[in-house]
Amino acid sequence: MSATLVLRGGRLLLRASTQTFVEALAVDGEQVIAAGDLNEVAEHIGPRTEVIDLAGRLAMPAFGDAHVHAANAGLEMLRCNLLGMRTRQACLDAVASYASGLAPGAWLVGGGWAMEGFPGGLPRASDLDAACGGRPAFLPNRDHHSAWVSSTALERAGIAADTPDPPDGRIERDSLGQPIGVLHEGAMSLVSRLVPETSPAELTRGLLRAQEHLLALGVTSWQDACIG
Repeated sequence: MSATLVLRGGRLLLRASTQTFVEALAVDGEQVIAAGDLNEVAEHIGPRTEVIDLAGRLAMPAFGDAHVHAANAGLEMLRCNLLGMRTRQACLDAVASYASGLAPGAWLVGGGWAMEGFPGGLPRASDLDAACGGRPAFLPNRDHHSAWVSSTALERAGIAADTPDPPDGRIERDSLGQPIGVLHEGAMSLVSRLVPETSPAELTRGLLRAQEHLLALGVTSWQDACIG
């Protein structure tokens, strides 16, 4: 079978999990048809085969992602990272641990919590207050359509029982109409506008952390879906 593409003359990473390398690789369309030494692959070179000499370079499997939020994701990974935590207590423990390293009065920011980790899908400001020591806190969930905020953050934003929902969002309330500490969609901006602005140096660190994570997953090209 003639290949449409042959890579040779370098080191080709065949299996990342076992660090298996080969000398050459033959591809027909989207399917690998041969991998091994030069002799094993050479027989698949036909008159229409594109042959690329790697000149000693490394070739490896990779993915491209057309919709990521790399810088912001990297910032959350460097801050109070709640991604992957499945229980209320795990989130509260992580918040308490992160808060212990902050300066007095500093905002606690991060995110990544999941609704299924909390009763009824809704965390509470009272829980967050205890874990973060009464700090102002703003923690978007993993899809960034809701945010968990502390009582101090609600107070600074002037959010109370008589605060109307914005046209594009909702303030989650208890049976008495009091805000419980969850803001949805456009209501998030009532607090997010008060969070200290991220510096260029912090954004750079976040971008590099996200890039490190993406490369570890084999994502070597990506497009940020929201530059602002």
